Formats: sequence, C-alpha cells, structure tokens
Amino acid sequence: VAEALGMDDNDNKVKSLAETIHKKTQGNPFFVLTFLRSLYDEQLLQYNFGAMKWTWDDDAVNSKIVTDNVASVLVKKMNRLKEETQSMLMVASCLGATFRLSAVMEVMKNISRAEMRSSIRFAP
Repeated sequence: VAEALGMDDNDNKVKSLAETIHKKTQGNPFFVLTFLRSLYDEQLLQYNFGAMKWTWDDDAVNSKIVTDNVASVLVKKMNRLKEETQSMLMVASCLGATFRLSAVMEVMKNISRAEMRSSIRFAP
C-alpha cells in the first residue's frame, strides 16, 4: 500500500491503512488494488497537492464494506464494456484461466448471443 501511494512504509498512518486494507481484502493483490481504486473513485482517498501526499479518513475506510465494494466495482466495470466484449468474457471464462483468443473467436462464431445469455447461471 505504501509503495502504491508512494509513501514511507514506516509511517503509522500508512501502516494502519495497509492493515485495514489487508484485513478487508484478505491480502489478495487484485482486491487490494481494486479496493484502493474504489477509495479513490469515491474520493475517500485523495491526493493533497499542498502537502504532496495522499490523505484519507481512517473511519471512512474502515466503514467500507469490501464485498459490496469489490464486487460492485467489478460488476460496474464489466457492465460498461461493449456487449460484444462482455460476450467474449463469458466465453473466455468457460475456457479456463488460460486460453487462446482463436478458441474464443471460434466458440463465438457458433453460439448466438441469446444462447450465451440464457445459458448463464448465477449462484444463489
């Protein structure tokens, strides 16, 4: 967290923020960065040009709910993508953690968007 903010990791305020973020994200690097980004997007983390450093309100950061935060951020980002890109992601997610783009394109040629959407099942 200190490195991402360009701050001294010996600073107690940074340590406190890092501990809070680690606790809320279970240390997952992707969630850490996503959580930091959401704090910035919601103006809970701001750069103070006068002081030349990042500032935040510990209480506001502590009150953020990660599940809403991280999940909502990801869903909002995905919903902003073009429909074709969303369809590609749906296909790619079924192919696994690694795949060839040619495989995604081949599958997409053979499946209509309606079929793709109707086959998605969300866990309760």
